[in-house]
Amino acid sequence: MYYATFLQRVIALAIDMILVIPLALLFAYSLNKITEGTYKHEFTFFLFLLAYLYFSVLETYSAGGQTLGKKIIGIGVTSSNYRKVNVLNTSVRFVGKLFLPVGFILYFVNNDKRCLHDFFANTKVIRK
Repeated sequence: MYYATFLQRVIALAIDMILVIPLALLFAYSLNKITEGTYKHEFTFFLFLLAYLYFSVLETYSAGGQTLGKKIIGIGVTSSNYRKVNVLNTSVRFVGKLFLPVGFILYFVNNDKRCLHDFFANTKVIRK
């Protein structure tokens, strides 16, 4: 089994965030207009919510555990025993990604090329 390279994972994440951030901005701007600016943290809320839904839903229910970024790059998420991931796996992965700087360091020190969030969620990212 071939594991996704670090560069593949970073590029896929960048593609995914290019899709998610504008949506969060749109929702936040709309909410700000509707509430006349009374809600001050709408961007953070919508970014977190949309990112969670985007990653969890696509990695769980798409063929091959792929977000759009992962599909474009040709990688996908699988369980550590190479089975389809579930909502618990993807939810734990998402929470683990909040520790990105530390989490990605682990990629370079283990044979399975797993980041911290992969260990937490019992997942691997492989080439498709």
